[in-house]
Amino acid sequence: MTVSRIVRKICFSLLLVLIYVLGMRITLPISIVSSGSSSLSSLTAMVGINTSTLSLFSMGLSPWMSVSIIKRALDAGKTDRPTATSTEKTYVYKILATIMLGALQSYVILGQQAELSSRTAKDFFVGVVLLVTGTLVLVWLSNMNILYGVGGQTTIVLFTIIFGIMTSIKTNWEFISKISVLNILIIVSIMVSSIFFAVMIQRAYLKLPMVRLMVSGKDSYLPIPINPSSGMPFMYSATLSLLPNYLVSFINMTFKTNSKFLLNISEFMSSSTYAVFFPIVIVVLLSYLFAYYNIDAKKISHNFEVSGDYIIGTKYGKNTQKHIMYMTFIVSTVSVAYNLILALTPLFINQFIPALKSIATQIQVVIVMVGIAFMIMDEVAGHLKHEGTFTL
Repeated sequence: MTVSRIVRKICFSLLLVLIYVLGMRITLPISIVSSGSSSLSSLTAMVGINTSTLSLFSMGLSPWMSVSIIKRALDAGKTDRPTATSTEKTYVYKILATIMLGALQSYVILGQQAELSSRTAKDFFVGVVLLVTGTLVLVWLSNMNILYGVGGQTTIVLFTIIFGIMTSIKTNWEFISKISVLNILIIVSIMVSSIFFAVMIQRAYLKLPMVRLMVSGKDSYLPIPINPSSGMPFMYSATLSLLPNYLVSFINMTFKTNSKFLLNISEFMSSSTYAVFFPIVIVVLLSYLFAYYNIDAKKISHNFEVSGDYIIGTKYGKNTQKHIMYMTFIVSTVSVAYNLILALTPLFINQFIPALKSIATQIQVVIVMVGIAFMIMDEVAGHLKHEGTFTL
């Protein structure tokens, strides 16, 4: 019996999703009750952190994502190609950093729950070990998905977000059921419009006319995506925005400090002002960072020199590289403007329709889901284009 390669990959990914769902049902063996929602809840939801019921996979891939984006930022200016040995060492360092960051993050998450005074050091240790172990299991599953499934790590992230949204709806159903029909129509219209424009900009390209020596009789162009960063800036900005909050909370919890300076910082980082404006700044920076990372002007110009292809009106070498970098700046600026609109929309909703405050914050979460879904769809389309069969 033969089965197409893509079907087997999809089935493998669905198996990992099932494992994730089962892991979310394995609650921690310590009776800690959630302390309720906060202004940072929308940020935690965006990275798949779910603390409504503490379970094995409550932290999702958040620590790993934080380490990955920091590593990517540090590597932005490097030109050396990694060797097999350096890649292996880098992976080990990332795992160690994930363990340390995960321990810090899980310690703070446990400490921010209710009934803290009745918890013992043993409870905290067990909770931290289990939460960090859950994150490492998800890292391993996502790596297996890269090899044998579709979507890589983004598939795990997508379903952590979906599971978090479903849990949030279940938890806040009493509030949601009381929303008026008019407000429901407003939020549905905003969501549909956001998804529509997300799809449009995700599939929009700036076409640079070029000549390909090996292709004759056809108009050729270099496609540069209008939104090269997709929905990743929102997800990673949420991850990075939570780090300072965890660090300050860790210091306050561990050293029991009464420093007014640290207390003021802690209060500010827990405020709605920080939860809104700091991520916006990070979104802008990451939109440019991801754009230049995903569109490697130096590599493209080098490939053109090797193949003999060229952009019409542009010389080989540095001129081509500068031209591509300039056009990348143009499209990434458009992407930044689009992301700012998405980031500021919840603020306007909170200002004029306070009843929809908790739902408005989900707009960015939906955009992240759309971006991830397109990445998975593109990978599936690539497999279908080069479809093959194998024997079970």
